[in-house]
Amino acid sequence: MTMLSPDSSATGLPPITFGLKVKMLDAKKNATGASFIGGMNISYAATKNMRPKYLAPFFRICMQQYLPENFGMMYNYGLFWTDNDAKPTYNFAVNTHYTAVVKQTSSKHHQIRSFLEFYLLYPHGQSPDLRANTGFAYLLNEFVQLDFSVGCGLLPKSPRLISSLGLAIRFPK
Repeated sequence: MTMLSPDSSATGLPPITFGLKVKMLDAKKNATGASFIGGMNISYAATKNMRPKYLAPFFRICMQQYLPENFGMMYNYGLFWTDNDAKPTYNFAVNTHYTAVVKQTSSKHHQIRSFLEFYLLYPHGQSPDLRANTGFAYLLNEFVQLDFSVGCGLLPKSPRLISSLGLAIRFPK
């Protein structure tokens, strides 16, 4: 989740984000997959200078399709709120990625995915913010993934440097 801050030099711990991803359609060789992602920022864990006034929900529809030779493409559209007012921010992203199997055994496999992503943030009634980032995700097993990305803004309003570190946990069926 990306927070928009009027002060791009602000430092501190942003709110923790909890979310849920629900698979609606499985991506197959010639068929697009679809998922719904929704969640909420929890402001109480943030440092005081980054603590928002309100809780901030978000949701998006994500589409995924496979391309030849371990390549894939994802695109999504959604809305999120910036914690400080009731106006939504529209979000659109396009991502291409390459997945390689690092280690495979009968019980689990380790994968690394590198990606390149462009995304647009468009706060209601304000100027758009276009960003690009690249990074990797490492699938430790079928339930735990670590990811890291770094990027930059492409418009004057956009931040100069963006970085992200994440942990995703999938629960068994």
